[in-house]
Amino acid sequence: IRLNLKRQVAFYFFKVVLPLMLITCLNFMGFSLETLGERLANNVSLFLSALALLYVVGQDLPHTTFLTAIDRIVLVTLILIFTTSIHFVVMWRHTRQELYSEELDIAKGIIETKDETEVKVVGIEKKLLRLEDELHVVLAYFFGFIGYLATVAIQLMIRRYKTCKEFQKNIE
Repeated sequence: IRLNLKRQVAFYFFKVVLPLMLITCLNFMGFSLETLGERLANNVSLFLSALALLYVVGQDLPHTTFLTAIDRIVLVTLILIFTTSIHFVVMWRHTRQELYSEELDIAKGIIETKDETEVKVVGIEKKLLRLEDELHVVLAYFFGFIGYLATVAIQLMIRRYKTCKEFQKNIE
């Protein structure tokens, strides 16, 4: 009697991991949205879609008392979306605080009022610096997420290799 047991890895990759990676990329695109409301609305919809994916895929996964690799990937995606939402709020608060501080300094006479073109130039320069900072944040989140996925993939491959070796050893 010869048995050949295999897991269908492609099913889980294309039905779970790839959509979660796309959801994560859409999450990072939220940094290009202008207002806090747009950013949070984007993140809430992505959070709900990732959560819905968890329940849909949960029907095809065995019910276990521990987290499977797919469960961990979904959980990390949800945490990442939640973390970027918090980051958006912190950035929004920081920007507002800078504006109010500048207005207060002008009102107190600490900073001399500048002519209109100089104010516009300074404002544009600040916006460009913020965009550059946001790009660095997006890249840090993205490479962190990809690094996590690579780590999980390597762990799964090593586990599969060991299991196959043990299985072959037991057969002989």
